[in-house]
Amino acid sequence: MGCIVAIGGGEIGHGGSEPETTEIDRRIIGCTGKERPQILFIPTASGDSERYVDVFTEHYGGRLGCSVDVLRLVETPDSSDEITAKIDWADAVYVGGGNPVSMIKAWKARGVDILLKEAYERGLVLSGLSAGAICWFRKALSDTLKFDNPGAPLTLISSLDFHPLTVCPHFDGEADRRPGFKEALKGTGLIGLGIDNCAALEVREGVLFALSSREGAHVWKCYWNGDEYREEPLEEGIGYEIHNLGLERDSI
Repeated sequence: MGCIVAIGGGEIGHGGSEPETTEIDRRIIGCTGKERPQILFIPTASGDSERYVDVFTEHYGGRLGCSVDVLRLVETPDSSDEITAKIDWADAVYVGGGNPVSMIKAWKARGVDILLKEAYERGLVLSGLSAGAICWFRKALSDTLKFDNPGAPLTLISSLDFHPLTVCPHFDGEADRRPGFKEALKGTGLIGLGIDNCAALEVREGVLFALSSREGAHVWKCYWNGDEYREEPLEEGIGYEIHNLGLERDSI
């Protein structure tokens, strides 16, 4: 089994901005066990944005010294043989941000979800940011409805369920995320994980680790205890066993 590094949000160089997640990105590289790993970028959620491809290639290829390839499924989709070959080639996969629902639909249409699950079970490192972070888990708070209607509310969606966790990205980065997650968890009995921008959740062999690339960025354990709502930050450097945190619960 590989590991998952799910980043809540942050820039990697869009618009000429300074990368904000480099420390976490180096952890993704470290998880491969290779000095110059082969990283497959999957930008499906952004509609295969070529600008995003350029920014990612500059960051992971130029700054961090990785070999980078891209899996395209939207405008000029790769063939089935190319999809399989690229996933087999990769030491790690990084999934970009955007619309997670349209992304998962496109993956399932081409069998990408199955190939990624099989590769993960063989040891592939899975990672990503925002939509690319939440896709690996069972449930996630998403702004997917806002892509067609900016005034639409956040909604709890079903993801790929590689691990039975409920997560929320951009926990401190967007004003409606924290209250939205609180409301989404109410009455469900679920324990959720809120991931700040510049924070990440690493999942390895049934153990969770909190990572950050900015002071004050956290992964939060969020839950209702009767009528009281609680948020507790996970400490960095400590491994939390999923079953001891009470996170493996039935989905709603």
